[in-house]
Amino acid sequence: MGKINTFFIIILITFISFFNVANASEPGYLGVSIRDFTQTIDNESLTGVQLLNIFDDGAVKNSKLLENDIITKINGITVANSKTITTTLEQLYWGDEVELTYWRNGSYYNEKIILGAKKVVRTYNVSKIIKSEEEVWFFKDDNTEIKLNEEGNPTSISKLEGGQLIETLELTEGNTNEQLPQVFFDLNDKMQAINIIKRRQDEKGTSSINEVIFIKTVTTPLATANPINNSLELEAEKFLVSPNPSIDGIFNLNFILKEKMPAKILIFDISGKQVYFNDLEDFDGTFNEKIDLGKNLAKGTYLIQVQQNGKKRNEKLILQ
Repeated sequence: MGKINTFFIIILITFISFFNVANASEPGYLGVSIRDFTQTIDNESLTGVQLLNIFDDGAVKNSKLLENDIITKINGITVANSKTITTTLEQLYWGDEVELTYWRNGSYYNEKIILGAKKVVRTYNVSKIIKSEEEVWFFKDDNTEIKLNEEGNPTSISKLEGGQLIETLELTEGNTNEQLPQVFFDLNDKMQAINIIKRRQDEKGTSSINEVIFIKTVTTPLATANPINNSLELEAEKFLVSPNPSIDGIFNLNFILKEKMPAKILIFDISGKQVYFNDLEDFDGTFNEKIDLGKNLAKGTYLIQVQQNGKKRNEKLILQ
């Protein structure tokens, strides 16, 4: 890698929590930032949410949606604002399917998306600039800029696009994270990153260094139970995945279902992308076979999903 540039710091902070490998009830993750949208176009009132950013680790990245598209419906529900999206997603989990209706260039489209799970690593690429008595921290990943006063408190947060300012929110002591627009949803997380960077720089006497990569590893808390109607859960007399974790992408899947009718086996990565499919047209109720996902898949968490007659059973698989 060569010599380390003294104007380049890597700060790694890891928060670790234990989780149950067998529990796949993680909140569904689209992987976007959005903002409320209401506008009259060609004498038609268009209301919904606008896609501002599509993150690489999200389910939308695997779809046909693009930034600036306007989502008008989710699962047939009219999107009045960003709360409609978040409220709907609160009831859905990794591996669930959602249908989004969106508007682009005068036409409406429908897209079905398998929800992913939020990855455990978030990397912030940060630049710091000193302007008079004000510090300006620019987050290159999502083009947001945070200004701090002399006391180190945030005074404003702005969103830029193509180097142009598109939205600014002046911050006061009364602001809470819940009151912020969706585009600024991770202000608290970013402020934590800034404060840790500043503290480490002070300790090392390098407070003049302006270019930083901040890597924060967190584990998203898992839901303890899936509130979705239990009648939609596929009952299995037996469901075993072994070995789990798998070190070579090869494992044995053994399950017994009560109904002798067609079933499907699907496996998704954490972004919601399907990596395996098996259509069991003549299913006799028992499945016991070795599955080889190959050695080219990335290490991490995957979701095994068995579907039958509108019901499904989810189990996690870890590739090491």
